[in-house]
Amino acid sequence: MRSSVLTTGALALLTLLGSPALLGCDDSGSTPQVGDPSLYAPPLIPGEHPGGRAAPGSSASGSNASGSVRTLRPAVVSGVALAPVSLFDGKLQLLVPQTFRPMSDDAIRSRFPSGSRPDAMFESADGNVFIVVVLLTDPLIPSKVEAAFPAAQRALAATYPDCPTRIETLAVLDGRTWMRFDLDGDKRAMIAMTSLDGRQLRVETIFLEKPEQKWVDVTRKMWETAVIADGNDRAGRRRASAR
Repeated sequence: MRSSVLTTGALALLTLLGSPALLGCDDSGSTPQVGDPSLYAPPLIPGEHPGGRAAPGSSASGSNASGSVRTLRPAVVSGVALAPVSLFDGKLQLLVPQTFRPMSDDAIRSRFPSGSRPDAMFESADGNVFIVVVLLTDPLIPSKVEAAFPAAQRALAATYPDCPTRIETLAVLDGRTWMRFDLDGDKRAMIAMTSLDGRQLRVETIFLEKPEQKWVDVTRKMWETAVIADGNDRAGRRRASAR
């Protein structure tokens, strides 16, 4: 039984997060590869099961029933060319490196044959950097993101006690509140979480080796320019402008 929406929202942050071994935060001596079942922590939310994720849309447009929204344009950050991608029927736009290969649904299923799977993944040419997008079925509404932040911090600290957290911040971007975490072991994971369609959305970058600074810069740019248009975006912008 779920004790509260806030607790559920905080714990689901860990549902698909890289394991301590992946981040170099344990002493097992083994490093799982992307697609290894141990790459992602087991589900911590009662009722979550394989297939319990939302299907990403293939629309290339950033507009939907909420009306006209901002459209991302290509950019260059630290010498890396970024191109906009659209997911979940245009409700999410992200800037992703042009050289990153999007994984097909079949490729994601082959890497994650059982358990929870990402909705979308993008892989660097050398296979050392992955951008992972997950839309969980667990609830999280925009107005509860900030309130869930302390519980998410505690859950991360308890699950990854040996992984220093470089950054733990709340940021309001384009009227939407995001949680942002930067876990740093021998490897590194940068995680951002917010609400999309009343569900928990997570966008994270997983580094299998110590990252070059340019990939950190790219991840921050991806977070800062993300566009969400799910019917709650206009209200969020009104609240932010009224502060």
